[in-house]
Amino acid sequence: MSAAPAQPLAGRRIVVTRPAGQAGALMARLAHAGAVPIGLPVMDIVPADTAVLRQAANAVCATDRVIFVSPTAIDLLWPYLIDRLPARVALTTVGAASARRLSQRCGRPVLHPSVRSDAEALAALPELSAPLDGQHMVLIKGSGGRSQWLANVLTERGATVQALDIYLRQPAQPDWHSFDTAVNGPGLAALVLTSTEAVDWLFMLAGESRRATLQSLLYVAPHPRIADRLAQCGAPHCLITAADNDATVAALCEWFETHP
Repeated sequence: MSAAPAQPLAGRRIVVTRPAGQAGALMARLAHAGAVPIGLPVMDIVPADTAVLRQAANAVCATDRVIFVSPTAIDLLWPYLIDRLPARVALTTVGAASARRLSQRCGRPVLHPSVRSDAEALAALPELSAPLDGQHMVLIKGSGGRSQWLANVLTERGATVQALDIYLRQPAQPDWHSFDTAVNGPGLAALVLTSTEAVDWLFMLAGESRRATLQSLLYVAPHPRIADRLAQCGAPHCLITAADNDATVAALCEWFETHP
């Protein structure tokens, strides 16, 4: 009996930089594909207090359309919307992964862009094209990111937009031991990044002594803007994928099948 073909990720060490509470599913998927995932969160998510979350939920229940900009926004606010979200409120997300997450919770269709998972793709959808006069929308988001650009565009098209921050992103305190051990031993195959802020914090937190290593690595990211920021930091090698775990793993498998 012939041996089963080796998995392209078998034994390869892949660094995942997502916040600690959001990395588990991708790390499990990588492990299932044979990789050795290494968690290195470079940002922490700090939720708003209960009063702010309740006020945000009240605003959502009174609006015409709610736009969730991330899975984090859904996870934090959904407990305050259970059994009270009116059927008339149109549901919208920036990405397909967020749409699946929200639809699983409420059992309703969710508008989202199908080509890319970003604010520009969402703004290009016919449902959000001008004129939007008389429509009230609530944007549920964290601090920073491209959300303000989206709010401005929708406002210019006639909508009344209420942008509500329900969490903060801040630099984490990564444990660099596993990273350094892998670099100085078997080596690292790739590193997964999901935002331009994560790029900035990765290079800042790593310090000058790790900069050359970071510049030499292969990265996987869900948007060209992240690749551009990596290039500005001197790291030119980046695979662009769709913004979901399966796409990330598939891109890595395809790469290492052709670049063993």
